[in-house]
Amino acid sequence: MRGLFAVAAAVLLSGASSALGHVGAQSAGISATGGSNLFSSIGAETQVSGQPVWPAAIDFSLLATLPQTLVINFPDRASATLTRMRSETRNGGAYLWTGNGGGCTAVLNVTPTNVLGTISCLTGNYFVRGMGPSLQLTRFVGSSTAVANFEGPPVAFKAPQYTEPMAVQPSGTQVDTAVDVLVLYSDAVRQYFDPSGGSAVTRQTAQFAIDNVQMAMTNSTSSHAPFLPYVRLAGVSEVSRTATGNLVADQLWLDSDPEPLNLRNFWAADVMLYLTLDGESGVFGRSNTPGDGLPVPGPGFAPSAHSSLVARCAVMALGTDCSQPFVFLHEFGHLFGANHNPENNDNPTPLTSYAFANWKAVGSDQPGYGNRTLMSYYVGGVGGCADVISHCVTVLYYSNAQVMDGSFLTGTPDARENARVISASASATANYRLDISRIFYDGFQY
Repeated sequence: MRGLFAVAAAVLLSGASSALGHVGAQSAGISATGGSNLFSSIGAETQVSGQPVWPAAIDFSLLATLPQTLVINFPDRASATLTRMRSETRNGGAYLWTGNGGGCTAVLNVTPTNVLGTISCLTGNYFVRGMGPSLQLTRFVGSSTAVANFEGPPVAFKAPQYTEPMAVQPSGTQVDTAVDVLVLYSDAVRQYFDPSGGSAVTRQTAQFAIDNVQMAMTNSTSSHAPFLPYVRLAGVSEVSRTATGNLVADQLWLDSDPEPLNLRNFWAADVMLYLTLDGESGVFGRSNTPGDGLPVPGPGFAPSAHSSLVARCAVMALGTDCSQPFVFLHEFGHLFGANHNPENNDNPTPLTSYAFANWKAVGSDQPGYGNRTLMSYYVGGVGGCADVISHCVTVLYYSNAQVMDGSFLTGTPDARENARVISASASATANYRLDISRIFYDGFQY
């Protein structure tokens, strides 16, 4: 199935990709003190459910300064030097650092008790999570049984439009310039992320998802996609819904149940995304898409602006059954009218002829690998992206014919330009609910 606006010139990111290859000290771990290295040490590689995992330590004395440049000293490939794109300090000693360069993009969300990080490179996706002795660096490999198309076939019906609940809608004549997002989660998801109690990591995960969305928007901005939205986390709420293993049913619940509808109105959220523990077999996300038998972006589509997805695949691929990471970002794009690559398109009425994702076939610069943008499904086989799903690497970009990620031109003109359709839909989406300045109303910011 499918704040402030960022206005910028074309983003043309250079930097050749580096093929995966073990460095000499990998088996015994590496140590790198001083300089601009992110990791002060990385231990020996182990395998966890087929995924390469390294115990690691971060140079927090460096990272907390929000440096202009940061070297990602990988244990299994050449280092990459990233230039800071966006950073900020947050409540309670938390902070964010994002940057890109050398064919990689990094998003590092740090609190005093936990780190969540994605490092998305042309040759592979890496995840950082934990703190102290539990901090780990993982490279996404996936499973040989992972499905290529992770949303399943289109459903045969459309969810009904909901009737507004009794909650008073905000009033005013101002025009919003930010897309405010409400993230809902079940108790089972809270227990998954916070097995020792509380909800700190669950809530941090919601903010981390938004941080990655914003990084993808920034990466994908260009002169003909200038209004990619500034995205804010309006609120995070646990809901009483228990897992059904059916994302279609979850979408219907978001359409009609008073609990999510009242929360959406309370937070004046433009869109909602619900995190659950399980979907249907091999299905990890579902979204309503404007133009897919539904109204175009605007008041008519506003009631349907929501998605449901499996939490463990939302940003990091924490389950080996996840066919790719960044499902949250994928479903988020659908809400603006962004579609899959044309080879896997399941929307018979796209908003435009160019509202599609892109991928690159295996090339001599990346032997055995290919790349795909966030909305693209895997296209394998002869002439396809790669022979192995995890080698068709997802990058933190919505397709744009004016934007390159290293050697990968992320779109093709007037054919595969998700960023362009997102830009066109951004203003309408930002005004589904008028801003009532209730962002972080409960003091939550990390």
